[in-house]
Amino acid sequence: MEVLTALGVAVVVIVALSILAVSALRNAQHAKAQAEATKFVNEAIEEVRAVRDQRGWSTFSSFSVTPPDNCYSVTSSTPLDLVGVSCGGSPIVGSTQFTREIKLDGKDVTGGPSEPGCPIGNTCPGRMITVSVFWTDAYGSNTSQATTILTEWK
Repeated sequence: MEVLTALGVAVVVIVALSILAVSALRNAQHAKAQAEATKFVNEAIEEVRAVRDQRGWSTFSSFSVTPPDNCYSVTSSTPLDLVGVSCGGSPIVGSTQFTREIKLDGKDVTGGPSEPGCPIGNTCPGRMITVSVFWTDAYGSNTSQATTILTEWK
């Protein structure tokens, strides 16, 4: 009887440790995916900023900000460029787990100390850039997203 009780306790402990290990592994994989998605979001924002800087504001501001034609992908050409894609996310080169969506929207800004390219009190055109990265894991569908506003700063 004592042997049976000890065996039962051992089985319960082993099952509990297994569940704990699987849960820790799942959490670590999710955290790694979240960090990678955030990296992809930040890369895209910097690439869009580079398109504005390399192509100039007049070209950059001519990209459509009207849905459904306001989703883009950044080309790897030199200089960088934006190409229209369908909204909902495009695969990220080198990744099979993530898709990325880059959306441009019109966003006027009011000049002031935080907007040195726009005279104080004036309203200047801007572009709100929203980058979303999507992936699915053991926790279901996930999104990492960031938004920034770009203006004509030169």
